[in-house]
Amino acid sequence: MTITETQKQAAIDAINELCESQLEYETSHRDAGDSYADLVSELWDEHSTYNMLEMFNGEYLDNGENATQMLTYKPLWELLGVDKRWTDMEPDVLADMALETFNMVPGSIWGPDCDDCIVLESFHLGEIEVDLGHLGIDGITMDLIRESCDAYISGNDYAFISTDAVWYAVVNVENLNVSIEDYITSMES
Repeated sequence: MTITETQKQAAIDAINELCESQLEYETSHRDAGDSYADLVSELWDEHSTYNMLEMFNGEYLDNGENATQMLTYKPLWELLGVDKRWTDMEPDVLADMALETFNMVPGSIWGPDCDDCIVLESFHLGEIEVDLGHLGIDGITMDLIRESCDAYISGNDYAFISTDAVWYAVVNVENLNVSIEDYITSMES
C-alpha cells in the first residue's frame, strides 16, 4: 500500500484539528469546567475553610476607581464588594454559602482568568487524552505521520496534549451577597 503525501497531510491535519478542538473544549468550555464542580465540596475540609477566610482577609493593592495616588491596600472582601456582614457569620456557614455560589473559571498555572477573586479550589489539567480511533487512520499511515503531528501519539488510538490549563472554583460575589442577605434576614425574623 502506497501512501501519498496528500494522504499523509490529510491525516496530520485531521489529527491536529481534532486535538486543537479537544484542547479548546477541555480548557475553556463551561461544561468541561463544570465537570470538576462536584469535587470542590468533596475535597472541602476545615483547613479549606481556614484558607478561604485567609483569602477574604488578605490585603491587596487597591487599583479601583477610588484609589488614591498613594499605594493603599484593602482586604480582598472589601475590594470585591462582599457584604461586610459576612464577618458576623460562623465560618462554616460562610463556607457553605461559598460552596453553593461558586463558578468554575478557566485559567492557567499562573491564576484564573479573573482579577482579584476568591479561589476555593483548583484543578490542573496537565494532559488531555484524545481518542483518535474514530478518524479511521490505519497503522501504517499513523507510523508515518506520528512525529509530524502537534500532539504526542501513543500507538494508533490516542493523542496526548500537555497543557498548563487549570479550572478554578471562584466565589461568585453577587450570589454570595444574596445568600448573606437571605441568611441575615432569616436570622432577624
